[in-house]
Amino acid sequence: LAVQARRPTGEEAVCLRFLKAQALVDQKQDAAALALLAPLLGQGAHPWAARIQALHRALQGMQQKA
Repeated sequence: LAVQARRPTGEEAVCLRFLKAQALVDQKQDAAALALLAPLLGQGAHPWAARIQALHRALQGMQQKA
């Protein structure tokens, strides 16, 4: 959390938020994970951008099917 507080848009903070979103998916909290990922979509230059976008698309698809 200290990383997120110091550099909320830094690479490390983005990684932590993505990992937290993955953990939320594992806990069947898809809506919370989707909400956490949405602001990360603007990080197109981040090394994990493709992962972020893929998980976001998958969660959106699951939300639409529900």
